[in-house]
Amino acid sequence: MICRRWVSWCIRRYTTSCYKLTMWQIDFLFFNRAPIEKN
Repeated sequence: MICRRWVSWCIRRYTTSCYKLTMWQIDFLFFNRAPIEKN
C-alpha cells in the first residue's frame, strides 16, 4: 500500500517527526477527525 511505502520512506529520513505525522494520519483515518485536542 502507499501508506506502507510512505511510512517506510519516512522512517529512514525523519523518524521522530514522521512518527507524529503518521499518528496524526492514523487518528484521522481511523476516527475520521483531526486530533486537534491531542496537539
